[in-house]
Amino acid sequence: MKFDKFYFPDLGDEGTHYQDIVEANPEKKILFVGRPSDFPDSVSRLYSVDFLDGSPDFDIIESN
Repeated sequence: MKFDKFYFPDLGDEGTHYQDIVEANPEKKILFVGRPSDFPDSVSRLYSVDFLDGSPDFDIIESN
């Protein structure tokens, strides 16, 4: 889904994984919001949001 300059891919779909998007846009700074499992453990998180029970909900990550 795309709206203006915003793109909302399913980071679990083939071709739209985190690494696929970063490699296709090497010069762009991109803000990602997704499930913790959408990103490699080696990538540092800007912010993580948890459910009320303390389990992980989603992470915010910036490329480059």
